[in-house]
Amino acid sequence: MAYVPWQVWQDLYDPEDAFPIGTIFRELDYPWEVGRCSRCR
Repeated sequence: MAYVPWQVWQDLYDPEDAFPIGTIFRELDYPWEVGRCSRCR
């Protein structure tokens, strides 16, 4: 069973910016860091 919280539709990227990033939600856009979670600091 998975837990998936509701995503609030606010502060969105424009479609042409969102496509290469992979998400339209700014709060889900985390930079890639090899070997470490960027939110785990």
